[in-house]
Amino acid sequence: MAGALMFVVYGDPVSGRSPTVSIRTVPGHGHTPPRPVMADDAGQADVRIMRSQWLQVDNAKNEPTFVASMGAVCYGCSLWPGSRIDISDTSQPWIWAWNDHQDMARVEYSNEASLEVHNFGAGGWGLFYVDMKSSTSHEASLPQLKQGVATIGSSTFPVAASKFTSTAPDSSSGSSNFLIALGEFSLSLGLVHLHAFLMGTAFLFLFPMGVVAILSGSRNAFRFHWVLQATATMFAGLGAIVGLIMSGRQPSAAVHQIVGIAIVLAFDEDSDEDGK
Repeated sequence: MAGALMFVVYGDPVSGRSPTVSIRTVPGHGHTPPRPVMADDAGQADVRIMRSQWLQVDNAKNEPTFVASMGAVCYGCSLWPGSRIDISDTSQPWIWAWNDHQDMARVEYSNEASLEVHNFGAGGWGLFYVDMKSSTSHEASLPQLKQGVATIGSSTFPVAASKFTSTAPDSSSGSSNFLIALGEFSLSLGLVHLHAFLMGTAFLFLFPMGVVAILSGSRNAFRFHWVLQATATMFAGLGAIVGLIMSGRQPSAAVHQIVGIAIVLAFDEDSDEDGK
């Protein structure tokens, strides 16, 4: 999510208030919760919220269903300094995510509200594609929003693979950007799982088994203990390396990274003392 331009929409339709639209990003290269965009984050791009409202999508009198509708305009969006936004792409990949466990009674209706993380797994996030070329204009005035038009050039598949979802011309850049985005997202998700596996195996299994081995009273207790400790240290070191890769290989001030690195270094020094 680092460098991404995000539109976070939240609220409660029964509150009588319009949905809040918070423009957010994750600065730097870390994996931290998104925060509202500041002037330094946007560079020369200027993102503005034009409207937000709740729309009832059924005729139910009891427990009706609402959706949040919002409109935004991004001036100079190609100048966004974070993740690349290609305004000429006919199939620019976007990511959506949501959660169904947010307690809106505890959320202030402000752009800086602290929110729960999105759901994980199927249904919690996904990809869609936007025909950026058809949604742009070089006119100085605001674009005209047509009544009854729900989407302009958006689809659940890249344009090249789904002609019926868009009337925009085909573009090889759309499919290539899709593959790049999907690859980066899959790699990021895979690294998270790998980091969790390495650290979990080291601290929840190998290190405790090393303690059990040294206290077992067996003739080979020290040998088993040394092998388990060395293997656990290797797993922890690899897990730390994966964590640094996820953080962009740059120092991070996040508490998780600082505590994790300190623990790994402490175990490394302890292993050196055991080997002497």
